Amino acid sequence: MMHLENKKVGIIGTGKMGQSLLRGIIRAGKAKPANIYASDVYEPALQALKSELGINVSTDNFDTVDNSDLIILAVKPQILRNALRGFADHINENKLIISIAAGVPASTIEEELHEDTRVIRVMPNIAATVGEAASAVSAGKNASAEDAEVAMEIFSSMGSAALVPEHLMDAVTGVSGSGPAYIFPIIEAWRMVVCLKDLTGKVHKN
Repeated sequence: MMHLENKKVGIIGTGKMGQSLLRGIIRAGKAKPANIYASDVYEPALQALKSELGINVSTDNFDTVDNSDLIILAVKPQILRNALRGFADHINENKLIISIAAGVPASTIEEELHEDTRVIRVMPNIAATVGEAASAVSAGKNASAEDAEVAMEIFSSMGSAALVPEHLMDAVTGVSGSGPAYIFPIIEAWRMVVCLKDLTGKVHKN
């Protein structure tokens, strides 16, 4: 079995989801900060993460890819292809690729890299920012059961995770991925109703 604590973990893209993953992995003790590599184009954010978490950072994706056993792709879906083409020659069958890019099939990543690349596709949701994500995990054609277990271990560190067939990932994206965005306005509306009731009661008392 691939033990995460003995592996070097790379994250390409340190936006909200990338940062949530970094904090979740470290908080859960899944990997030591010295074994974590992160890259992004925005250096001030990288330096802030280095100061906060003690991880290795770089604006060069090659540094992350070359130093990591597994690489998490946390970039926006529209720039994923260009990112992959930039370091495709640095990927081999010994590296595990985990993508959280919404709407991008594992086959797309396999096509941009090498045909034997091990790919896991994951769909977390915004609740990852508070450590309560619900993540769906599916394996590409070359990924093993052990690879899927590694992904489950990672994403369980910031909430719950479940294995699903990839053909259901679009449904997961719509329900689990986008669901919180529908619930937030409802919660806000309830809060306003409660506030109005409280205010109305105070007015009547006066």
